[in-house]
Amino acid sequence: APKVIRSLLKSSYPGGKIAQIDFISHEPRTAMLLTEKNLGKDIYEHLAEKLFDQKVSRTAVKKLVLCAVYGASESTLKKGLPAGVDVKKLVNKTKKILNYDMVVKEQIKNYKKSGKIYNFFGRPITPQEGRESLIFNNYIQSTAVDVALNGFGKILDRAPKRVRPIFFIHDAMLVDIHPEDINDFKNACKSIFIEKLGEFPLDFQILE
Repeated sequence: APKVIRSLLKSSYPGGKIAQIDFISHEPRTAMLLTEKNLGKDIYEHLAEKLFDQKVSRTAVKKLVLCAVYGASESTLKKGLPAGVDVKKLVNKTKKILNYDMVVKEQIKNYKKSGKIYNFFGRPITPQEGRESLIFNNYIQSTAVDVALNGFGKILDRAPKRVRPIFFIHDAMLVDIHPEDINDFKNACKSIFIEKLGEFPLDFQILE
């Protein structure tokens, strides 16, 4: 949550805390879980092992995902990669791991037929245009939002009764926690399983 929001929020419980729960590397994980299930907690480390023979920084792998999915500049990406790497080939390999072509091939049919695409859960989305990268982005982002809402609902169902949700910000949820419930709630937030997709790890932070 932005710092200005953090500074304004105070627990309603004496000695209570405001906490933030985030899905970790949410959109690339959502994309990869369409076909692969054992990803581990660090999605970028997992990607690096698939893409490179040598050690590459996490930042470079993040940039590669941005380049593959959102069209970020390839020239910017080159700065963080080993010399002599074929960036275009690497981007295409990343797209394959993220199921880019699979999603686009299926959803472009829906778009041409009705002007809509349908995310993993069947929710209709209307892209602004039929560009492939936009169709993929809309599919993954809308699926990730539905995963987050579904996941936070599951977490609140199993959370201590005194946990009070405050609001959601895309793939993050802020809650008000009674001091006696902090450890139990933290344990309830380690990960969440979404049917037909898989396990999503979460990050838990106390904000105040």
